[in-house]
Amino acid sequence: MLVVEYGDVEYAPGIFDPPLATWGGIGASASYFIVQSQPVPDAKNATAFVLAGKVVGGSSAINGQFFDRPSRHDLDAWAACGGSGKNKWDWKDVFPFYKKSVNFTAPPAAAVQKYNYTWDASVYGPGPIYSSFPPFLWADHHIVRGAWKDVGVPERRECAGGDKDGLCWIPISQHPVTARRSHAGVGHYTAVNATRPNYDLLVKHQVVRVVYPKGPKHGPPVVELRSLVDNTLINITAKAEVILAAGVFHTPTILQRSGIGKRSLLETANISVVIDLPGVGSNFQDHSGPAVSWNCSCRPAPFKDLNLFPGSH
Repeated sequence: MLVVEYGDVEYAPGIFDPPLATWGGIGASASYFIVQSQPVPDAKNATAFVLAGKVVGGSSAINGQFFDRPSRHDLDAWAACGGSGKNKWDWKDVFPFYKKSVNFTAPPAAAVQKYNYTWDASVYGPGPIYSSFPPFLWADHHIVRGAWKDVGVPERRECAGGDKDGLCWIPISQHPVTARRSHAGVGHYTAVNATRPNYDLLVKHQVVRVVYPKGPKHGPPVVELRSLVDNTLINITAKAEVILAAGVFHTPTILQRSGIGKRSLLETANISVVIDLPGVGSNFQDHSGPAVSWNCSCRPAPFKDLNLFPGSH
């Protein structure tokens, strides 16, 4: 097995890591792409940007470590839109893979008693990515949570089982012992590679396109790579299969450069059409991130009395 990676092996700082001696702002992170949107007419031509991981581990090495899962109803609706088939993307078929991917560690009894954490261990299974609850919460966390309860939002023991209508505790992708970020570069490569001599990693190479010398019905394809060091092009052949897993931004561009996509778009770009597949690069949707602000009418305690970092000096 050969994994081709655009980025390199880097240390991936966690959101909850101790602060650096010299803070580098948003640059204090593993490498990433900045993907800028076009102006959106329905939002007064506003633009937005998204960060995508450019490192072994992908975006799991740069994200906020908010280890959440979708609602079962969203996945069931998604599957309904796709029609019938053997492999569906409904909750029933996807849930076993969610369980397989993560190793959840229960928080210490002291943290459970202090913050009233709740969870359901049955929705997690032994996997390569670790998750746990943080050992401390900021002082305003329960104030906000109490406000949601006051307006009638119910509390749930667990949301990772597909039921998302209510308040629940979401774990973070952090190793419970080392307290460092747990991400795909560690869980799916470093940990596995020690026992898999047939698992190889090629860094600093861009997958340009896939090529079918005898046509798309005769695979697997040849993979064309570009070295980011000296800009040379090389071809990789596969005996079994080729899996494109370059994320929602870069997988469609690889397919389109390969001649797989909407015919009119490919012809406009002078790319020979291999497979006319209009859905490639279309229907991208992102979730919103609305901010919530509030005023506090009570007099805050002096800063020296706030125990923000239990056990620190």
